[in-house]
Amino acid sequence: MVSEVVPRDELRERAAWAARVIADSPALAIQGTMRAIWTALEVPRSQAVAMANLFTRIGSDAAAFQAGQDRFAGGERPQWRKR
Repeated sequence: MVSEVVPRDELRERAAWAARVIADSPALAIQGTMRAIWTALEVPRSQAVAMANLFTRIGSDAAAFQAGQDRFAGGERPQWRKR
């Protein structure tokens, strides 16, 4: 989920940056997060929380975890713009 308020003239640049960060993230992790968000809109809160825990584990196997750790250790991070 992305939330940021920027001046109109910066909107395209910031939206493109957010899209790149999401696109560069592990696909299974993004898919699990999106499933959790969409499911939360359709079921009661307690059920949504329980299902979110399951959905966000998608892509969280040992190999995916290690790949994320390797990316982090290699210094690969989104470049957050300071205001």
